[in-house]
Order: sequence, then structure tokens, then C-alpha cells
Amino acid sequence: MQQYAAFIVLVLVYALLFWIIRISRKGMVYEIRRIAAFDVMEDAVKRCAELGRPVMVHLADVVTTATGSSAGGASYGMNKLSMASFLSRVAAGQEVPVEYTVDSPEAVAFLEDNINVACRAVGKSEQIPFQRIHYWGKYPSEQNWRRFSVDWNAGASVIVAGQGSDAAYLEGSRSVPGNFLIGGCSSGAQMGWYVPMCDYFMFPDEIMVMGAVLNKVPDQVNSLLIYDLLRIGFLVLLFVGVILSKSGVNIVGLLGA
Repeated sequence: MQQYAAFIVLVLVYALLFWIIRISRKGMVYEIRRIAAFDVMEDAVKRCAELGRPVMVHLADVVTTATGSSAGGASYGMNKLSMASFLSRVAAGQEVPVEYTVDSPEAVAFLEDNINVACRAVGKSEQIPFQRIHYWGKYPSEQNWRRFSVDWNAGASVIVAGQGSDAAYLEGSRSVPGNFLIGGCSSGAQMGWYVPMCDYFMFPDEIMVMGAVLNKVPDQVNSLLIYDLLRIGFLVLLFVGVILSKSGVNIVGLLGA
């Protein structure tokens, strides 16, 4: 029985992969879920529009991850830039100022291009000067973030770090009354800083799929579909196994283990 079960699972996985490849070649895109972080960021920007306050965004290690020379690889860095493009489009549409900060001068060129393309995409090129980029140096940046968070009276802060905790950024954002804090990091070891301090925490796997969902590339989105289907299948099997076990069925004996 155990051999048959393994064979059935193998056939189902191969059939799923074959189906995904076929629909990707046809340019078809299927989505099971929407990334919740997009809805949260959009609501935060609209809230800033109502309050008349800016959005502050800190993107750490954009260049090192985008070039693949840091943990998370190129995919993580490019997904940070995709997230920044989404924020710029939403903010331009709502006419909300955005203050970006980065920890390397090379990242400025990446973000400038993102802002220009994003604002023009929604027909709001006049908003480009209101989305500014700041580079204050690696360590002075933390003190300046804290000071300008108060001076600019940020209505929402988005902090996406790399391997470091960036706890000073979190604490600086928390010092502003009414500031809605969204945070995310690529390191599971650093989640302890973010979960208790953020109003919304973006898990690493949530950030890693942002570019695929936003760009609607069939191969990438359908790869995410496989991931979701396998997770759903595992949860269904787990649920069925619990029900059968509670009903007195010997699951271990049934599988012949």
C-alpha cells in the first residue's frame, strides 16, 4: 500500500507540472490568492491621503540582493524594486508624497527609474518631484530616519530590510503618533524585531512573489500556483488524516508502514 501511495503522489505531481507548463506556454495565468501586502499598502497610502501626511519607505540591501551578492539573491532585491514600483503608482494616483531611503548610493539609480516609470504609468508625471530618494550613509541613515520621521510626520512607514534587524528604523517609526508601520525582512532570525512592532508584517515568502504577481509573467505566476496547490493538497491530506484517525482508522497500518 505504501508503494502505491508514493506512486500515486508521484503521478499527480508530474501531471500538475505538465499542466502548468502547457498553460504557461499558452500565456495563460491563473491565480489562487492575492498578496495581502498589496491591499495593506494601498490602504495605508489612502490613509495618508486623508491625513495629508507622507509615506516613508526604507529599502535595505537593494543593490547587493538585486545583483545576487547577498542573502536572498537577485530575486529578493528585484522583488523589493517591484514593491517600490507598486507603492509609487498608488501614491502618485492618490497624490501622496513618498520619501524613500536607501543604504547605498547605487540604489538611487534603480529607484529613480522605478519612480519615473510608475508615475508616468498612471498619468501622474507631475508627482515625480514629490517622490524623493535619500541616501544618508550606512549608519547616519538610522538617526536621520528617526529625526525625519518626526519632522515629516509620516502617516505610514514601509521598512523592508535584508539580513540586519534594522531595529532603529522600527523604533524611529514607532515614535510618530498615528504612523502605520509595515515591515518585512528576508531573514527568519530577524522576525522577532518585526512581528511585535509592525502593524503588518510581510513574511519573506510574501515578498519573494511580489514581482511575479505584479508583472503577470505566466511562468512565474504559474510556478506560484504550483506552490499554492501543493500546500492546499497537503492541508487537505492532513485534515482527512485527522478525521480518519479520530474515527478509529489506523492510518499507519493502512499505509503499510
